[in-house]
Amino acid sequence: MVRSNGQELSERLKTIVQLVSPTTCVVDIGSDHGLVPLALMEKGKMDKVIAVEVAEGPFFTVKRAFERSVYHDRLEARFGDGLTPISQGEANGIVIAGMGGKMIWRILTGNEALSILHFDLPELVLQPMEDSGLVRFFASLTGYQVVEDLWIRDRGLTYNCMKLLPPTSLTVVDFEKAYRNYPQIPVPDRIEFDFGKAINRSDDAIFVEFLQSEMLKIKGVIKQLERARSEEAFAKKNQWQAYLDFVQKIRRNIR
Repeated sequence: MVRSNGQELSERLKTIVQLVSPTTCVVDIGSDHGLVPLALMEKGKMDKVIAVEVAEGPFFTVKRAFERSVYHDRLEARFGDGLTPISQGEANGIVIAGMGGKMIWRILTGNEALSILHFDLPELVLQPMEDSGLVRFFASLTGYQVVEDLWIRDRGLTYNCMKLLPPTSLTVVDFEKAYRNYPQIPVPDRIEFDFGKAINRSDDAIFVEFLQSEMLKIKGVIKQLERARSEEAFAKKNQWQAYLDFVQKIRRNIR
């Protein structure tokens, strides 16, 4: 049983802690109550953890939690947006959990972040709340390798947790253009980005449940578009129908 500061971790946070490799220093972006940094210290996985918060309330909450910890001299809370408070040479690993894939994309493709990724080549542990395809798309563009791609259940919800190992050299592209073009990626490739390695596994019951819930959502979108009469709505309906056909094919292939 993993506890942090006397509080039992959720399955989601336990998984994130397990995915982080032992190293010198990890940065936790959006640390909330600082549970992940505290748990990493308790497991003896880190020499130092830096938590970054962009809002004053969570920042002071984390700061107080760190000050009360027996590891207070190896924990640090910094105020700022994303990786802006972090300097080159500080981070061997970065954790971003509990944010949407779009926000994770924004953080990792900012100028400050790209400088750190290029200079330090840190390991990434990411847990997008939605749009996880953007995280895999980012990996494919930069050379990062998704080595763990897990679907877990926690308190009735499904979460996707990933571990990305760095390339020997970071590839940098026009990320704004890539972000705009992501919805136009052909469906077979888009499916791989959106669902990851689980589409090739037949024993992942949690992923199957998630897939079924996604099919229901897509069918709902198609019904809404069918009620609209515009050419744009018709084109979008056809795109979503093609997407649904591929998702249903994946579901049929999983036993």
